[in-house]
Parts: sequence; structure tokens; C-alpha cells
Amino acid sequence: MTELVIIGNTNPIEFHLDVPIENPESRLTVGLKKIAFSYSIPNVDYRNNVFRYTIDGIEWLDIHIDQGAYQIESIILFIKNRVWAKTKINPTQLYKIRADSGSMRSKVIIFKETFQIDFSCKNSVGSIFGFNSLLKYQNEKEHVSENIVMVTTVTSILVHCNLINGGVINGIRSQILYEFSPDEEYGYLLDKEQAMPHYYNICEKRIDKIKVWFTDQNLQELNMNNEEVVLRLELQ
Repeated sequence: MTELVIIGNTNPIEFHLDVPIENPESRLTVGLKKIAFSYSIPNVDYRNNVFRYTIDGIEWLDIHIDQGAYQIESIILFIKNRVWAKTKINPTQLYKIRADSGSMRSKVIIFKETFQIDFSCKNSVGSIFGFNSLLKYQNEKEHVSENIVMVTTVTSILVHCNLINGGVINGIRSQILYEFSPDEEYGYLLDKEQAMPHYYNICEKRIDKIKVWFTDQNLQELNMNNEEVVLRLELQ
């Protein structure tokens, strides 16, 4: 039995062995005994932080929301303050965004005829609000989001490892070593330890490098926010 401790603050994490482990008959298995890191995975980063709008219907302006973990009301307030600072116009004269807790959808009213919001642009914050379209003035009637509000974007964390051939997710071959749901608040230590982990057959004949990476439930790469991750693998 061999225990390996891997520490890194990147995604993926690569660990090189000074002395390779031979596995000519593919009899070795691997299990994840422990994973620990400070839970600071943001729900807003470069992939969904753009609020694009136009005051006059001609010139488009972008607001980039700072990376972080936000509640929906905090995002709305951030955008409102930046629009005010950038245009010197009170945003309440232009539009109103609110989240409806009953329907779990966002609703937008545009008050100025030439004002528009483009939630269809690349890296738009619209994915959090549930919008993916261009919103225009419609006699002050509400626009209702096509999808529900998605403030919590990560419901499961998947730990992948290059040593194994796992199952199939949505028709895609996976190398998932462990899956869990984050159950700590933002900024707290997330510490998962398994007394009896599931062991997977190692497909590599010669192990000289171990690569571990992290995705969400949709197999999208997670932004680990440069937090140090400690993993303990067991080979037997």
C-alpha cells in the first residue's frame, strides 16, 4: 500500500514521482482518502461577469463585475453603482432588475426608450439572472427571464484523475475519482475524509506523473481561486 500526498493551488494539479511506480499487470488500484481546501470558488468570474448596456441605442458600454461570491441582490447593487458612476445618470431612471423569489426568475423593466441590455454577449452575467437575450424598451412592461436564477452555480465538485478510466457522464468518458457536494459556507475549510474510499483500477502501466483536476456537475472547469488543495491518495 502506498500513500501519496498531493498539494497544489492550480487546476489541474500535476505531481511528478521521483521514483516511478511499476504496474505491468494493471493490478494496482487508487482511492481518494482525503481532500481539503478553503471553499472560495466564486460564482462570478471572467466567464460570467459582463453587464453590457446602451443608453442611446448606439454606443455599447460594458461593466465587469469583480470576481467573487455574491448573492443576487449584491450583483444588482454592484451593477447599479457602476452604471451610475459611469453615466452620471440615476439607474432608476433607466431600468430596474429584481429577482422574484416565488418564480425563481429575474424580471427587468426598462424605462428609457433607447436603453437596452444585452444578456446575449460573451461572458454575460445574464447566465446568473437567467437571461440570454437582448432586452429593449417595451412600454415599461416586465421582461421575464427565460431560465431560473442561478446564483449557486456549483452543486457538485468532481475530482478527476489521469490514472483511471471511470464511467460515462452524458456520453462522455470520465476519469472521476470522487464526487461531493460543498456543504460549507464561502471562506470556510472544506475537508472531506473517507475511511473506506472506493478504489478504481489504474490503467497506467508505469506511474511517473499524477494529474488531478476539478470540475462542476456539468464537467466545467472550476475556478479554485488559487486556494491550496491537499489531497491524499492511496494505491494498493
